[in-house]
Amino acid sequence: TIQIDVITEQSFDSYGRTDVCVTFVDEMVLVIENKISAGLQPNQLIRYDEYLRGQTLPYLLLLVAPSHYTLSV
Repeated sequence: TIQIDVITEQSFDSYGRTDVCVTFVDEMVLVIENKISAGLQPNQLIRYDEYLRGQTLPYLLLLVAPSHYTLSV
């Protein structure tokens, strides 16, 4: 059995706050950033990636956005 914790608006300290953070305890972390009706903040995905790299579990950072959304990093 895998324990799963789901937190909305999870704080990553000074790196920002993500929309959804799903932790498969002792397995991995799935971070979902929803941009259906909002734009990215400066370096937002880069900051999240930097934070997650400092954690112990493997992770997947998922951006959810409309097909016409433009991404510049």
